[in-house]
Amino acid sequence: MEEIRIGIIGTGTQATYYMKKIFGAGKIERAHVAAVCDIDEAALSAFRAATGYDGPAFSSYKALIDSGLVDMVMVETPHYLHPPLAIAALNHGLHVMS
Repeated sequence: MEEIRIGIIGTGTQATYYMKKIFGAGKIERAHVAAVCDIDEAALSAFRAATGYDGPAFSSYKALIDSGLVDMVMVETPHYLHPPLAIAALNHGLHVMS
C-alpha cells in the first residue's frame, strides 16, 4: 500500500487538534500531512507553532489542490464552506474528508 498524502484546508482549532491527536508522532501508518492551507497567515503561524508542522503551506485552497502534493484533503473550515471546497477537490480527483 502506498503512503497517503493529506492536505488540510483550514488550520484553526479543529485542524490543530487533529494534527496533534491523529497525525502526531506517526500515529497513522502510511499517511502524513503533506501540505496545509489557510487564508489567515496568523492562523497558519499558530498552527505551525502548536503542531511543529514545517511543510508546504498555501494561502489558497486552489493552490493546494493544484499542487500535486496531496492525494486527499481534510476540510477544516467553517461548515458553510465545506461544499464548495469539497467539490473543488473532488473535481480535481482528490479524496475528501469533510
